[in-house]
Amino acid sequence: MTYEDLLIHIQQHNIAEALITLAEKQQDMSKGEQHTFSLLKKEFLLGKDGVHYIDRLKVLADGLKQHFDSPLEKPLVVVDPDNSQHTSDEEEILQAQKNKYFKNGDLLNTIKTLQQLNSLNPQNLAYWNELAIVYIHQKQYPAAQEILQKALVLHPELAEGWANLGLVWGFLDNYHQAQASFQKALTIDPNNSLYWEGLGKSFAALKKLIQAKECFRKAIELNPANNEAWQWLEEVEVNLRTLYKSKSL
Repeated sequence: MTYEDLLIHIQQHNIAEALITLAEKQQDMSKGEQHTFSLLKKEFLLGKDGVHYIDRLKVLADGLKQHFDSPLEKPLVVVDPDNSQHTSDEEEILQAQKNKYFKNGDLLNTIKTLQQLNSLNPQNLAYWNELAIVYIHQKQYPAAQEILQKALVLHPELAEGWANLGLVWGFLDNYHQAQASFQKALTIDPNNSLYWEGLGKSFAALKKLIQAKECFRKAIELNPANNEAWQWLEEVEVNLRTLYKSKSL
């Protein structure tokens, strides 16, 4: 999770997601920041999450900015290395240029070069996936959506493509489509903890807390080290208890 991702959650009023992300940085907080974070959690559970609350959340996030990964620190993900085909000299030159641009943080030229590579070799799944990831880094979510949908027309068996599309739909606040995309990914790869986690987040955003709870449990069953799934499960269970108490009054 990057600082930019955290800001997106705050801006989109995905408070639970933002608090869960901040919880991972508690060891980096000063005593004052820990106190503020504790208050913010309590206020959220009480429904006190108005404009002033968002401002305080942003201040806390800004103070922890240095402890988050840069979006460019992680290498581009290659979807299927076994799918790589023989590359021409032109393709190898473009690959080298693309890697140089990306390493230097020049995302605009990275995109242009990946588009050229995609035209040269549309069967290479890595180019589609890398292009979508760069668009996501640029917060160009409609462009990422379009690329992934085109890739999935050519390669509907690509589980990671469906999962990435689910992620993009989530950024676009279209949680029904996100749910459908993660479910499609899971029909292809039912043992992927991250896909179950993504489906759980989609259900949580749709207020389908029981379904979300089951998804997070499945994610943890597949990977007990999935800390984010544990945190989401805890958050969902808190919300379910709160909902139950309100209905019992």
